[in-house]
Amino acid sequence: MAVPVAAVAALGSKRGRKILGLLAVAVLATLALIAVLPAVAITMFLPTGQALTQQYCAAAASAVPVPQPTGTPSSGPIALDSDQFSNARTIVAAAQKATAEKKGWLAALTVAIARGDLRSDDAGPAATASTPLGVYRLASSAGWGTAAELRDVTTSTTRILSGFNGKPGILTDPKWSTQSPLQWFGVLGITVTAQQAQDASTRGAALLKQQDPTITDADLATGAACQFIPITGDAVAVAKALMPAITAGKLRNAGGSGVTEIANIANGTATADCGIDVRILQVVTIAVNTFDSVGISDINRKCTGQIEGAGTDSWHYKDGGGHAVDFSVLNGQPLTGDDAESRLLLTTLDPLMPAGSRAGQISCRPARLKLVNMTQFVDTPCNHQHIDVGEAKGGLLIGSALH
Repeated sequence: MAVPVAAVAALGSKRGRKILGLLAVAVLATLALIAVLPAVAITMFLPTGQALTQQYCAAAASAVPVPQPTGTPSSGPIALDSDQFSNARTIVAAAQKATAEKKGWLAALTVAIARGDLRSDDAGPAATASTPLGVYRLASSAGWGTAAELRDVTTSTTRILSGFNGKPGILTDPKWSTQSPLQWFGVLGITVTAQQAQDASTRGAALLKQQDPTITDADLATGAACQFIPITGDAVAVAKALMPAITAGKLRNAGGSGVTEIANIANGTATADCGIDVRILQVVTIAVNTFDSVGISDINRKCTGQIEGAGTDSWHYKDGGGHAVDFSVLNGQPLTGDDAESRLLLTTLDPLMPAGSRAGQISCRPARLKLVNMTQFVDTPCNHQHIDVGEAKGGLLIGSALH
């Protein structure tokens, strides 16, 4: 394409050179973006790091402790056949070369357990480029290597930990050791649920400790970096666990007496009409684990004698009350039901909530939020975020101890 004479003259001027310099920077930035595009493509559509980490922390906090077995994987409580045992041993050996951190060894085992239960694939010679292969069930078409490389346990373990051909590995993020197992799968572009990630991690930890009894829970702690408040299935225990947050002002009343009701349950002074559904206490705990500060405006209206909104049909009041909670302030920000904090609360809670749970303020959210376990309904005014569990069946999905 011919360049006009005027343009050539302009490029020779001071202003023209400046424009040329800016264009050069833009070109370099574009090239840099292209270079990291594989990583961007994998992580672009993942949930926010905070939401994902706290979601897993809430789940891990309630997991049943794994007993520390002794002996070899093939003879201990976690029984493995010869194929599984061989693969597990090779995975750990390869992981040890990639990192000295035992949690890194756990990361590799966790992915292999969730993907193929530590078994070699049985696709045979009929496998195509899109066939999931190897212990990690990765496909050649996804850019992880040839079929032979994917079926080689040492090679594939090295790649999922350290990355390959522009694709990030679990260890390539400087913060990998503080991330949840669910995030490890996200880095690799693998979709699993929080429960699947937790179950695989729990089994992987048991296998490692079974193979080497000197490995401790601290070496493999999945939630240590989260600094979560542990969640149990006992209302008094959950209320007591929340007391330090209440004392520190991290959890406070914001227009009501809900936090006072929690404190009264913890110290044993709550009256008969002032109970709180343990699932609501667990929801409050997850919120405290997720946000720097939490303000609650309402829990049990039968306790306070309030008749408002849905009246005696409200889950704040119905069946003894305390089956709902209204959050009004998160991280110091008043809620509208459509602000960033309200949306983070809902997306963090939803995977952990039992079916039949409900979230209010749908009319306050012009851009609808897709939730799976919580039904959204019209609730006004738009100055809080309502959650209730009165119609839900079962407990929160935060560990087998609560099922």
